[in-house]
Amino acid sequence: MDKERGNNFIFNAKGINHKIDEGDILVVVGKSSDLQNFRNYIIGVANDAV
Repeated sequence: MDKERGNNFIFNAKGINHKIDEGDILVVVGKSSDLQNFRNYIIGVANDAV
């Protein structure tokens, strides 16, 4: 959900050039191992490890 675009769920399988803002909600779909890698990456970014 993107607060700039309203409260509607927007599904997009292709990349769009849009900034993710604080408060936006991401729904991430994938294999468990890929999701864990993504989670670890996000945690690293949040902790300035990347």
